[in-house]
Amino acid sequence: MLDAVDTTMSDALVGRVLDGRYRVEARIARGGMATVYRALDTRLDRVVALKVMHQLFAENDQFVARFIREAKSAARLSHPNVVAVYDQGEDGGYVFLAMEYVHGRTLRDLLRERTRLTPQEALSVLEPVLAALSAAHAAGLVHRDVKPENVLLADDGRVKVADFGLARAAANLEATSATSLIGTVAYLSPEQVIRGIADERSDVYSAGVMLFEMLTGRPPYDGETAVSVALKHAHEDVPPPSSLVSGIPTSVDLLVARATARDADRRPHDAGAFLAEVVRVRGGLVMSDADDGSLTTLINRTLVVELPDTATVGPNPPWQSGQAPVPPVPAQPPYGGQQGQPQWIAEPPQPPEDDYRRPHPHRKGWIAFFIILLLAAAAAAAGWWFAAGRYTSTPNLVKLSSSEATAKAKAAHVTVQVGEPEFSSTVPKNSVVEQTPTAKHKVLRGDRITIRLSEGPQLFQVPTYDLAGGTS
Repeated sequence: MLDAVDTTMSDALVGRVLDGRYRVEARIARGGMATVYRALDTRLDRVVALKVMHQLFAENDQFVARFIREAKSAARLSHPNVVAVYDQGEDGGYVFLAMEYVHGRTLRDLLRERTRLTPQEALSVLEPVLAALSAAHAAGLVHRDVKPENVLLADDGRVKVADFGLARAAANLEATSATSLIGTVAYLSPEQVIRGIADERSDVYSAGVMLFEMLTGRPPYDGETAVSVALKHAHEDVPPPSSLVSGIPTSVDLLVARATARDADRRPHDAGAFLAEVVRVRGGLVMSDADDGSLTTLINRTLVVELPDTATVGPNPPWQSGQAPVPPVPAQPPYGGQQGQPQWIAEPPQPPEDDYRRPHPHRKGWIAFFIILLLAAAAAAAGWWFAAGRYTSTPNLVKLSSSEATAKAKAAHVTVQVGEPEFSSTVPKNSVVEQTPTAKHKVLRGDRITIRLSEGPQLFQVPTYDLAGGTS
């Protein structure tokens, strides 16, 4: 989770040790379901983020049981763009999750500072978010609460998505009507509002609304009550971002429209499909001189320095102004243009060309067609790689020799590590008796499988006795 200035020095949990292991050091943030703390795992000597459920949830046995199941599901989700879940527990009425601690800020913090992002910047943030959601969808998990507060921007440029499974755990909580709509209402899909159900396409809708907000600086709907906003999701179409901010390309407008279609069947069927479309559209955008589309540049433009935990910051530090650098006007414009004019106003003189040297209009059309074809192929390949290509399935190495297991693992794009041997009466000596993870487990290419080799059956020394002269 994220680092922040501690504003709760009197918090009752600060200084306590939960589960005999996690020493709570500071409160980071408070949300609708939980409060997040920075804590030290004294057993492994590492900093973690503790998400402690509010009493409303912790006192409900049904929620706690479902929360534990969903936490275990989220813990099995391993992806570089997902905040890792390490542990879950309960201590003295406090139900908590121990998660990866991410030093940085949320997307919400960035939007407060910058108001809105350029199309290139917005898509550069959305791509890793969709990569995380794609991995979750492939594993059968739906986030159900995609919003800027759950998107973490690490200071080193990484983007991570948090809180997988928590909205689902809360969905069956029997509470007041105010808690019946789980998830921030500004990002709820129509089917969540009308029927209270969610699938992969619901996450796509929420991601599309988040893209709209990154581009325009505000969600598509507002209202006096949460119910009025929810009804707009159900009965109104999300407007094109260009209706609020000029200069947004039509391709980006169409991307938002596809993702936020009220009919779920008209949306991309999951985050992987949406990611492929985002990659294609982003590849076709023209970048300005001040915008290289780099995610690290975007974050560093606002998060220039990483503050130590003991530092104090004034209300408006200069590196948080969010102002992008303005490229200087060239002192001498090219090709004889007027001083101060942009360099694309004046064009260089063109040498005369004979008719036979001028490209034929049909030839131009074929060249443009092949360029578009190549760009589409590159976008499709990138989408496939993010959604599925960088994953592989672990092969079955049991009963293979060490060399055979190594070769088979290499063919499956994973590596082998030999662990402690063990005795086996069924597996021949020096053959694989056990592997971790097991066969047909989805992993990233290059991940490691630990194998244990058989030492054959365990033999015991039988004592001998002199039975001469004995009686039967």
